[in-house]
Amino acid sequence: MGALVVKISRVPSVHRLVYDSDGLPIDERVDFSNLRQGSPLHRLLVSVENWALTISSNVLARSEFGKRVLVNRIEELAARTPVHVISNGRIRRDRDCLPTMRAQDVVPSKPLSICYVGSWGAPYDPVRILDLVKYLRSSFAGATFHIFTGDSSRVTADLATAGLAEVDWISVGWSEVGELSESLLGFDIGLALRKRTVSTRATSPMKLASYLASGVAIVGDQIGDQSTYLATNDAMFLLEGNPTQELSAWIDEFALSDRATRFERCQKLAIEKFSMTESVAQHENVLKL
Repeated sequence: MGALVVKISRVPSVHRLVYDSDGLPIDERVDFSNLRQGSPLHRLLVSVENWALTISSNVLARSEFGKRVLVNRIEELAARTPVHVISNGRIRRDRDCLPTMRAQDVVPSKPLSICYVGSWGAPYDPVRILDLVKYLRSSFAGATFHIFTGDSSRVTADLATAGLAEVDWISVGWSEVGELSESLLGFDIGLALRKRTVSTRATSPMKLASYLASGVAIVGDQIGDQSTYLATNDAMFLLEGNPTQELSAWIDEFALSDRATRFERCQKLAIEKFSMTESVAQHENVLKL
């Protein structure tokens, strides 16, 4: 839509245009917002995106997969626009800006605490999330689940459908962005599930940074470029299909057995993979600021 505004406004050609593709917005509308491929609106949006890709001096993507999709589109137009993968910076500078581990958060006997952050709806597979939480509750005595979202009405409806409307171990609330890091302190694992579509594979979920910044390990799907690296470093479990005993064993070993070590490991990776400073440097290098 931003590109459409630029096109309509007839911006003079002396200005450099940069197309920042934070995901694949047209594909996301097809995947989750009932936009029909080949419809008049779809054809309009595609033509505007093709125009933007053709005339931009640079194109920014959020994953290697997203880059490949955009490059293929550019090649079809015989264009030569460079496409760069830019990280989504979320963490400021160093550990001094991250929340501090508290003694009550690393007590060995504390029950498993699970959280979810972000929008709630079809793209995030709510049925699968609640099935996973049921499994974890049955596997870890006293486990609790808190949902941080502004979509409380959707959550309420899905909890009722799942038979979880009246349970006392699930809670729903919201935390402002500036307070989220502190709000997530004390949770052991955060959930990052998303339906695997063309559009989701081109994203870089900010919730991963939010979890890691507060020392929270992640259970989720292979989305974006960071997931494999986080899994290799024991900060994330890549869920394939239904949860199994393998997941429970991973939580025992890497999320619960030594909470203090997990906390430090996750914060280190937050700085390494989601640094705001690194993201700014990447933008400056690409845009030659």
